[in-house]
Amino acid sequence: MIFQKNIILFTSMPLTRKSSALIRNCNNYMLHADPTPCPSPMGEGLGWGERSVIMVKLKNYLISKTQTGQGLVEFALVLPILLLMLIGLFEMGYAIRGQMILRNINREATRLAVRPVSEDEKFAGGLDLEQTTIAEIGYQKVITHAFGKPGTMGEGVSDQLDSIVINDELRTKKLDLYGLYDEDPNATVIISHIAVDTGKVCQDDPNLPGGNPTCYDNCPGDVTQTHPNVYTKDDLILHADLTGYEHLQFKIGNPDIHVSRIDLASLAQEMAIQNDYQNCLKRKSNPNIELRGLSNGVVVIEMFYDQSQLLGLFRVGDFTFLDPVPLYTKTIMRIDTKPEGLCEVYPIPVSNGTMNGWNPGDSSKNIWTGLNKRWLRWNSSGGNLAYLVEMLNEPRLATNDYSGGTLGVGSTVSTFAPSGWNGQDVKDALNELIFTRKHIRVPVGAGSFNINSFAIVEIVSYDLNNGIITAKLITKVDSRACPN
Repeated sequence: MIFQKNIILFTSMPLTRKSSALIRNCNNYMLHADPTPCPSPMGEGLGWGERSVIMVKLKNYLISKTQTGQGLVEFALVLPILLLMLIGLFEMGYAIRGQMILRNINREATRLAVRPVSEDEKFAGGLDLEQTTIAEIGYQKVITHAFGKPGTMGEGVSDQLDSIVINDELRTKKLDLYGLYDEDPNATVIISHIAVDTGKVCQDDPNLPGGNPTCYDNCPGDVTQTHPNVYTKDDLILHADLTGYEHLQFKIGNPDIHVSRIDLASLAQEMAIQNDYQNCLKRKSNPNIELRGLSNGVVVIEMFYDQSQLLGLFRVGDFTFLDPVPLYTKTIMRIDTKPEGLCEVYPIPVSNGTMNGWNPGDSSKNIWTGLNKRWLRWNSSGGNLAYLVEMLNEPRLATNDYSGGTLGVGSTVSTFAPSGWNGQDVKDALNELIFTRKHIRVPVGAGSFNINSFAIVEIVSYDLNNGIITAKLITKVDSRACPN
């Protein structure tokens, strides 16, 4: 009732020049807390102060109505931006989900790849990296484990990640929202193996070139592949970028678009330095320790996946922003590689005629015939006795020091007979092979000297003065020797 009365009194008052002045005075009273009350022109009833309060409230009410309309307009303008931000949040979460699942698939595949090879199907796994063909190495086992068997969908660990298409028969099943599969693969897997097995960090034999018996005293200062004292001739560093070792990498999917992001040479160099550092510390603590077999090989699996957007609304004309979303992950795990399964060759030439009619299990035979007591030399500049002894002790010189590129079938190797070729140092090296009954790889060929195959033999005895090195044949033709 009081509110209604105030409204009536206020609205019934004529708006004269005097009343307008009174209203201004009352406004000052309201705004500045002027203690002077507002006089009432009617002389009774409510004062102008009370009436002014009602006026201010009414004014504010009318203004708020105007502001509400302005807020609706502003909200309508901002709403599309808010929706885009919300959709972007959903798309980001969906992409992160895909990345996490892809990483899990990659890790599981890599764990299988580095698992020791086993005949037991329950524990079967691992890559047989002593082989030189894609089928024998077993890359397909890793792909099957990750993505299921060819011709099936959703039987591998990637059943979590939907609509991965590796090829026309190998794909997963979950995420394809529209039930469509592109003819082109939307995923790529690249499996790479790097074999690193370094021996001596430096040449500690003073009788050999560059020999220094105190070269291990400065670990790790001298451990670098560019240090003048470093010894790399016994290093075994292999990867797919080296000619003849392409089988150390396997690609499936769309590798023309998804190119490997791993610099194999740089990674191998870094691993070699790490391995040399470990060998240096071991040799420093125990001068007689055997450094072979301290391998530092790794398997690297890279996975690429072009994941479609969840809603696919980020489109401007024919241009779609980040659809599909390119995902990538890699996993690197260590693996022990048997160095004897790779390219190590001894400088003992075997003629083609010696191999004719000779089979594994036959009696031992003299393999040093037809070449007039001559040895092979991998580097044409190595023509002295020290180099011959070094080749007999370090069969990896066939890989690291061959001056003709990559040693293999079809290579031509020169022969030599240095002064002292039948001396005690040469005999000591042969005695070590006989004592350990080591199976060694020797080249088979003709002339001076063209390699056309390899053989695995075991040295039984020798008589260098009469040109005799007797051996037992283990494998007549070894396709795993060097790249054929």
